[in-house]
Amino acid sequence: MESQGRADLNRDTLCFCVSNPPFYRFGRSLGPSTLVGDPVRLGQLRRGTGPNGDHEKKRKNTEHLQEKRSDDRNPLASRSCGTGESGLGILHAILVVGIVSAGITIALMMFTASRRVRHQVELDRCSGKAGIEIRDRARSWINSYLRLNQARKAWIALTLSNPPLALQSTPAMKTYLQSESAIQRAYDWAWKSERVRFLSVACGKPETLAEYPDPDIPVFSGGMEDFLNDPIVRDPKTFFLEKRFTLDVKSRWNRKALHESQTEVGVSTESSTVAWSK
Repeated sequence: MESQGRADLNRDTLCFCVSNPPFYRFGRSLGPSTLVGDPVRLGQLRRGTGPNGDHEKKRKNTEHLQEKRSDDRNPLASRSCGTGESGLGILHAILVVGIVSAGITIALMMFTASRRVRHQVELDRCSGKAGIEIRDRARSWINSYLRLNQARKAWIALTLSNPPLALQSTPAMKTYLQSESAIQRAYDWAWKSERVRFLSVACGKPETLAEYPDPDIPVFSGGMEDFLNDPIVRDPKTFFLEKRFTLDVKSRWNRKALHESQTEVGVSTESSTVAWSK
């Protein structure tokens, strides 16, 4: 009977050990022989009490104290995952703000540069347009002198070949000379009027300084004596060999940036040019 009771106890103990595998919870292996015939010891192990249970509590307290001391020494190591994620979010926000600020700065720089380029282009266009108008007026003036030169040659030939006819044609010639003189006076008046207007408006830009050239071409008087003896009428090609006019416009886009556009106009009896020198 006694042997039968021990066998039953050993069987129950083995069944408990198989169905409850955590023998290693106390840091060492407990074989079936350790629990055989000791139900008190087995109950203590189930409840976590007894000598090994006290040792486990002490070990846990010691580990807790060590972790606390390590946290006190290194506060950064004690941050939780939530704190790390918060710091990473702040870093991302700083990067986004930096990228947006850089983008805005680049956009403003490009906008400023485009405005300055557009201002310079408008200034060049205005200066070039004024230069073309000067060229056209000068060309018209030169053509008037070329007509007078052709009329002078014809009048001299008529006078030498047929003086009576030349004498009869004198009133008509005087009328023609007066008309050419009136045309040149109109050219001179239009040129000077445009000069005053341009200097006052100056391409419509703020704080603009402009230099508009004078006509610098004599106006034919319309008299017969000048018709025959005026050096320009006698040889306009020499006088208009290379007549040049310079138009200069300076405009401040802001207090620091000064834009300048200079146009050179060259005219002669054979050709004419308009070019930007700056």
